[in-house]
Amino acid sequence: MKNDPEKVKRLIDRGIIPESTLRMFVADYYTSISVDRTKYPARPYHLSKEKFMNPELQLSGPTELNLADMEKYSHVSKSFRGVYEELAAKNLLGKCLNLADLMAISEKGVKFFQRVFSNFYVPAWASAIISENHLIIPSIYAFSGYREVELLWKSTSLEHSGDIDRMTTYLRPKA
Repeated sequence: MKNDPEKVKRLIDRGIIPESTLRMFVADYYTSISVDRTKYPARPYHLSKEKFMNPELQLSGPTELNLADMEKYSHVSKSFRGVYEELAAKNLLGKCLNLADLMAISEKGVKFFQRVFSNFYVPAWASAIISENHLIIPSIYAFSGYREVELLWKSTSLEHSGDIDRMTTYLRPKA
Protein backbone atom coordinates (compact mmCIF):
# COMPACT_ATOMS: atom_id res chain seq x y z
CA MET A 1 0.00 0.00 0.00
CA LYS A 2 2.90 2.36 0.72
CA ASN A 3 3.91 2.34 -2.95
CA ASP A 4 0.39 3.00 -4.24
CA PRO A 5 -0.69 6.53 -3.23
CA GLU A 6 -3.84 6.33 -5.37
CA LYS A 7 -5.07 3.28 -3.44
CA VAL A 8 -4.35 5.06 -0.16
CA LYS A 9 -6.27 8.14 -1.35
CA ARG A 10 -9.26 5.99 -2.32
CA LEU A 11 -9.28 4.31 1.11
CA ILE A 12 -9.18 7.69 2.85
CA ASP A 13 -11.79 9.25 0.54
CA ARG A 14 -14.21 6.36 1.11
CA GLY A 15 -13.68 6.52 4.87
CA ILE A 16 -12.64 2.86 5.02
CA ILE A 17 -9.53 3.68 7.05
CA PRO A 18 -9.10 6.95 8.97
CA GLU A 19 -6.43 9.27 7.61
CA SER A 20 -4.72 9.43 11.02
CA THR A 21 -4.23 5.64 11.06
CA LEU A 22 -2.76 5.53 7.57
CA ARG A 23 -0.47 8.50 8.15
CA MET A 24 2.13 6.46 10.06
CA PHE A 25 2.26 3.81 7.33
CA VAL A 26 2.36 6.04 4.29
CA ALA A 27 4.25 9.16 5.39
CA ASP A 28 5.75 9.71 1.92
CA TYR A 29 2.26 10.12 0.45
CA TYR A 30 1.73 13.11 2.68
CA THR A 31 4.83 14.99 1.61
CA SER A 32 5.60 13.79 -1.93
CA ILE A 33 4.84 15.60 -5.17
CA SER A 34 5.26 14.79 -8.85
CA VAL A 35 6.62 17.65 -10.93
CA ASP A 36 6.10 18.02 -14.69
CA ARG A 37 9.51 18.97 -16.09
CA THR A 38 8.51 18.65 -19.75
CA LYS A 39 7.07 22.14 -20.34
CA TYR A 40 7.47 25.61 -18.93
CA PRO A 41 4.70 26.60 -16.49
CA ALA A 42 2.43 29.39 -17.66
CA ARG A 43 3.04 32.91 -16.43
CA PRO A 44 0.62 35.83 -16.22
CA TYR A 45 0.24 37.69 -19.50
CA HIS A 46 1.98 40.84 -18.22
CA LEU A 47 5.07 38.74 -17.41
CA SER A 48 4.99 36.42 -20.42
CA LYS A 49 7.63 38.37 -22.33
CA GLU A 50 9.89 39.00 -19.34
CA LYS A 51 13.03 36.92 -18.95
CA PHE A 52 13.87 34.50 -16.19
CA MET A 53 17.12 35.40 -14.47
CA ASN A 54 18.15 31.72 -14.76
CA PRO A 55 16.30 30.14 -17.70
CA GLU A 56 18.39 26.96 -17.40
CA LEU A 57 16.80 26.26 -13.99
CA GLN A 58 13.17 26.33 -15.12
CA LEU A 59 12.89 22.63 -15.98
CA SER A 60 15.62 21.43 -13.62
CA GLY A 61 15.11 19.23 -10.58
CA PRO A 62 13.67 15.81 -9.83
CA THR A 63 10.29 14.70 -11.18
CA GLU A 64 9.49 13.15 -7.79
CA LEU A 65 10.18 15.32 -4.77
CA ASN A 66 9.62 14.48 -1.12
CA LEU A 67 9.14 17.81 0.60
CA ALA A 68 10.08 16.29 3.96
CA ASP A 69 13.63 15.86 2.62
CA MET A 70 14.05 19.55 1.81
CA GLU A 71 16.33 21.74 3.86
CA LYS A 72 15.22 25.10 5.23
CA TYR A 73 17.63 27.88 4.36
CA SER A 74 18.09 30.77 6.80
CA HIS A 75 18.92 33.88 4.82
CA VAL A 76 20.77 36.81 6.32
CA SER A 77 19.41 39.53 4.04
CA LYS A 78 16.15 41.35 4.79
CA SER A 79 15.25 42.22 1.18
CA PHE A 80 14.15 40.12 -1.79
CA ARG A 81 17.03 41.31 -3.94
CA GLY A 82 19.44 40.65 -1.07
CA VAL A 83 18.21 37.08 -0.56
CA TYR A 84 18.41 36.39 -4.31
CA GLU A 85 21.97 37.73 -4.46
CA GLU A 86 22.92 35.75 -1.34
CA LEU A 87 21.62 32.50 -2.87
CA ALA A 88 23.34 33.26 -6.19
CA ALA A 89 26.67 34.03 -4.46
CA LYS A 90 26.52 30.70 -2.61
CA ASN A 91 25.57 28.80 -5.81
CA LEU A 92 22.31 27.65 -4.21
CA LEU A 93 19.80 28.80 -6.85
CA GLY A 94 19.95 25.36 -8.51
CA LYS A 95 18.74 23.79 -5.27
CA CYS A 96 15.91 26.31 -4.80
CA LEU A 97 12.36 25.58 -5.85
CA ASN A 98 11.25 26.80 -9.27
CA LEU A 99 7.85 27.65 -10.74
CA ALA A 100 7.22 24.03 -11.80
CA ASP A 101 7.72 22.93 -8.18
CA LEU A 102 5.27 25.59 -6.95
CA MET A 103 2.64 24.47 -9.45
CA ALA A 104 2.97 20.84 -8.34
CA ILE A 105 2.69 21.85 -4.67
CA SER A 106 -0.37 24.02 -5.31
CA GLU A 107 -2.10 21.17 -7.16
CA LYS A 108 -2.05 19.15 -3.92
CA GLY A 109 -4.41 21.69 -2.35
CA VAL A 110 -4.73 23.91 0.70
CA LYS A 111 -4.72 21.19 3.36
CA PHE A 112 -1.51 19.72 1.96
CA PHE A 113 0.12 23.14 1.76
CA GLN A 114 -0.83 24.13 5.30
CA ARG A 115 0.28 20.77 6.72
CA VAL A 116 3.72 21.00 5.07
CA PHE A 117 4.40 24.76 5.06
CA SER A 118 2.09 26.31 7.73
CA ASN A 119 1.38 30.01 7.20
CA PHE A 120 4.44 30.97 5.19
CA TYR A 121 5.06 32.19 1.69
CA VAL A 122 7.09 29.63 -0.28
CA PRO A 123 9.22 31.41 -2.90
CA ALA A 124 10.68 29.99 -6.11
CA TRP A 125 14.00 31.83 -6.18
CA ALA A 126 15.16 29.78 -9.19
CA SER A 127 12.31 31.37 -11.20
CA ALA A 128 13.11 35.01 -10.47
CA ILE A 129 12.18 37.37 -13.30
CA ILE A 130 13.69 40.74 -14.10
CA SER A 131 11.17 43.34 -15.29
CA GLU A 132 11.92 47.04 -15.71
CA ASN A 133 14.84 46.74 -13.26
CA HIS A 134 12.65 45.03 -10.64
CA LEU A 135 13.22 41.52 -9.35
CA ILE A 136 9.97 39.51 -9.31
CA ILE A 137 9.79 36.29 -7.28
CA PRO A 138 6.90 33.81 -7.70
CA SER A 139 5.62 32.57 -4.34
CA ILE A 140 2.73 30.46 -3.14
CA TYR A 141 0.77 30.71 0.09
CA ALA A 142 -2.46 29.53 1.71
CA PHE A 143 -3.25 31.08 5.05
CA SER A 144 -6.02 29.94 7.40
CA GLY A 145 -9.41 30.13 5.76
CA TYR A 146 -8.08 30.06 2.19
CA ARG A 147 -9.87 27.75 -0.23
CA GLU A 148 -6.98 27.36 -2.63
CA VAL A 149 -3.25 27.86 -2.79
CA GLU A 150 -2.51 31.31 -4.22
CA LEU A 151 0.34 32.17 -6.58
CA LEU A 152 1.75 35.62 -6.00
CA TRP A 153 4.43 37.45 -8.00
CA LYS A 154 6.31 39.50 -5.38
CA SER A 155 8.22 42.46 -6.78
CA THR A 156 11.04 44.37 -5.12
CA SER A 157 9.22 47.55 -6.11
CA LEU A 158 6.23 46.50 -3.95
CA GLU A 159 8.21 45.05 -1.05
CA HIS A 160 6.49 45.20 2.33
CA SER A 161 8.80 45.08 5.31
CA GLY A 162 7.11 42.09 7.00
CA ASP A 163 6.81 39.79 3.99
CA ILE A 164 10.44 38.67 3.88
CA ASP A 165 10.08 37.35 7.43
CA ARG A 166 7.07 35.26 6.39
CA MET A 167 8.98 33.61 3.55
CA THR A 168 10.65 30.29 4.09
CA THR A 169 13.29 29.31 1.55
CA TYR A 170 13.56 25.59 0.90
CA LEU A 171 16.44 23.83 -0.82
CA ARG A 172 15.86 20.58 -2.69
CA PRO A 173 17.96 17.62 -1.55
CA LYS A 174 20.81 16.45 -3.74
CA ALA A 175 19.58 14.01 -6.36
